[in-house]
Amino acid sequence: MIGLSALVLWAALIVWGLERTHRRRARRDPAQAGGADGRDRDSARARAELRAAADRPG
Repeated sequence: MIGLSALVLWAALIVWGLERTHRRRARRDPAQAGGADGRDRDSARARAELRAAADRPG
């Protein structure tokens, strides 16, 4: 009986933790997870860094 109670408690804690994490992650900004709006911020940043490096003397 104690083993069954421990198993049920363990399963309930796992489900609770997963549900809590899912709810927390669902509130994030959709733009953080990527998107289909066509903007590629990484390539724009890389181009800006390359331009800045080309403008530097040396």
